[in-house]
Formats: sequence, C-alpha cells, structure tokens
Amino acid sequence: MALEQRLGVPVDETVFASTRTIADLDALRTGQHKPPLAAAAFQYPKWNRHWLAHAFRAVNLNLWVLPLARVFAWVHVKGRENLRGLKGPVLFASNHQSYLDTPVIFIALGWQWGRRLAPAMRRNFFDAHFHPREHAPFHWFTNSLNYWLALLMFNALPIPQSGAGTRAALRALGRLVERGWCPLIYPRQT
Repeated sequence: MALEQRLGVPVDETVFASTRTIADLDALRTGQHKPPLAAAAFQYPKWNRHWLAHAFRAVNLNLWVLPLARVFAWVHVKGRENLRGLKGPVLFASNHQSYLDTPVIFIALGWQWGRRLAPAMRRNFFDAHFHPREHAPFHWFTNSLNYWLALLMFNALPIPQSGAGTRAALRALGRLVERGWCPLIYPRQT
C-alpha cells in the first residue's frame, strides 16, 4: 500500500511479488512489468460450501468429530446468551492455542452459529499440498489429505500468511460474508 501511495498507481500483489530487481520496480511504476508465466492467482475453494458438503459436514461434525473433540478438550461455555438476537453474518475472532481450537469453537458456539462458520486456516501450513515437487510423496499425501479434510469437515478458507494474496483473501472473506457465512479468524496467528 505504501508503494501504491508513493507511485500513485494501483499495484497488483501478484505482479509485485514477482519483482526481483530495481528495474522490475521501475517497470512496475510505468506499467510495463510482466509477471512470470508461473504466477497464477490462487482459486479459493467454493465446493465446500455446496449444500452436499454442508449436509456431509452437519452429519459428521455432530456424529463423531465434535464428540471426539470433547474427549480431548473439556468445554465449558459462558456468555453464549450474548449471541441471542444477534443477526448474522458476523466475524468471529479468537486466540489460537492448538489444533483443537476450531472444533472447540464449533462446540462453544452451538449449531446455530457453527453451521454458518467458515474458519480461516493458514494456507502456508499446507505447503506440501500446493508444492508437491518440494516434498516427499508421503508428506504430500498426508498434507493434501489434511487440506481436503479441513475444507470439507470445517468449511475452512485457506488464507496466505506471507507473500502476495492479502487483497484476494480479503475479497474471498467478503464474498463469504455476502453469502451469509461467518468467518472465524485467528488474528495473532503467525
């Protein structure tokens, strides 16, 4: 954003991320910078908000995922009454302590809010899924399986922690809210 203010022109994050030299920055200023062919915009998944995925999630979360989470995390809820009368969609924000945080929040919010929850997840955590050539086949497989399950079971939205993509991620979150989903973010997560 500071660069946009300085140059007086909008700067595409993907294009900016591909700059490597001062000459690239100058070409960016004049609008003549060409991103490398490998630079492609990340396509945020939509299939996990389809009614079939939603039905699958409703059955499996309530049948075994959340009961299993209760075995590992004792959940005592205070203040849920503060959500009564609140009209959605809303943005939920939480501290992040462990991988059980999301299931615990689903439990704490109850099904009324949990069924509309869309937790943000660190896209960088799934590096092996997105860059299989840089990882061993077994690591790629387990990482990809975790990625697909997080999307399906928790309606997760992969958000980048570094590099280009912040604006696209904010637009994706905005589209979720427009469609009535309630994003869950972990602001202090690094």
